[in-house]
Amino acid sequence: MKKLLVVLAAVAVVMAIGAGTALATKPNPAHKVTICHATPPDTAANGYVQLSVDVASVGYQHSGHETEHDADIIPPYEYTAADGNTFSYPGKNFGAGQAILNNGCVVPDTTPPPPSSNPSGSIAVGTCDNQDSTAFLDNSDSNVDVTFTVNGSDYVVGAGETQTADLGAVEGTITVTVGQTTVASDSVSYAQCEVPTPPPSPSPSESSPPTSPGTARVPTTRPSHHKTTPSGSDPMPSHHKTTTKGSDPTPKAPVAKPKPGSAKVAG
Repeated sequence: MKKLLVVLAAVAVVMAIGAGTALATKPNPAHKVTICHATPPDTAANGYVQLSVDVASVGYQHSGHETEHDADIIPPYEYTAADGNTFSYPGKNFGAGQAILNNGCVVPDTTPPPPSSNPSGSIAVGTCDNQDSTAFLDNSDSNVDVTFTVNGSDYVVGAGETQTADLGAVEGTITVTVGQTTVASDSVSYAQCEVPTPPPSPSPSESSPPTSPGTARVPTTRPSHHKTTPSGSDPMPSHHKTTTKGSDPTPKAPVAKPKPGSAKVAG
């Protein structure tokens, strides 16, 4: 009888353990963890395969991928068992493998791209109001640093960046080069901005006639035919004289003088 009881107790323990194991490894989406399975498992020389496996094979019971596959990538996770206990797994090869896991278990291409340099430039010349000129140095389409030379001065512009060079009030030709290649050029002149100097004003000694009201008139010498008569003489020419009262105002016709050699006709 005692032997029978011992046997029954042993069977119950085995059944309980089996039931717990079956519960823990039973396929269930809540029990799944996505890993990168290495091929071959120890080196991953042929890359990885993305798998979604039960927690029982990736750390929960220290078997399968956790213990036998050295190169597998397993992320950290927490799992709450049927008995209410929470199991925390720290992960495996996750530090260096996170980028691979995040990339769908495909090893990212870490080969740097070949150097690419495609610089450009432009010039904004000054105006009469603001004579400061600037050069815009564009290296946004390059993956390497580029040195621009603006009228002999060097400007290093980082990969993917731009820079503005303030040139001040320069005149002449502005040239932007990269190596032996000219990427921008322009010329600047402010001659059109200069205000012409007005001519000097005439001096008072000059005899030019006045040009505006209030200017003193310079006396001039009258011609001889406009001379004034002496005091007491008649200033009016004889043909402009008026007659006095009582005299005949009708002018007399001039008497024609005979021409030499002509006969005088008797009346």
